[in-house]
Amino acid sequence: MMPPMCKICGITEHCDIVSFKKTKEQEDFEKSRPKGWTGHPANLVWFCEKHIKIAEKYSNLGKEEAWPKIQKEVG
Repeated sequence: MMPPMCKICGITEHCDIVSFKKTKEQEDFEKSRPKGWTGHPANLVWFCEKHIKIAEKYSNLGKEEAWPKIQKEVG
C-alpha cells in the first residue's frame, strides 16, 4: 500500500483514499496475480481533506479518465 500523500498537492496529513472505478485490465490483473502478491491497488488514490470532495465527484470513472477532470477543477 502506498503511504498517504495527496495526489494533487503532496500533503501527507489528513489524507483518505478515493476508490475509482476499476478498469477491465485492473480486474483481470487482480484475478491473475500470484498468491501472496502485495501492492497498492491501481484504482485507489490518496487525497487530502482539501481535495477529496473534488476527487469523489469523479469516483464513478476510471482513474485515468477522472484525473484530467480533477486537474481542470483544481486549476
